[in-house]
Amino acid sequence: MAPEDAEQRLIEWVTVTRERDTRVRAAVAVGLSKYRVHRLTGIGRSTIDRILAGTPAAQCAKTVPERGRNDH
Repeated sequence: MAPEDAEQRLIEWVTVTRERDTRVRAAVAVGLSKYRVHRLTGIGRSTIDRILAGTPAAQCAKTVPERGRNDH
């Protein structure tokens, strides 16, 4: 894989990740169960509950105790 291809894949990943909450809400709104969303996406059911409750991801991250940082 060329570096340009790797960069493009990362850009695409960011785009989809930003839309995650909207996509999860839309799927549940049209009738998919939380369990089915979990099975299709791998997103934890507790995370799906937070998405549906409208809790911003940044706020959720603040509630998780840090176990040490490793920025590598």
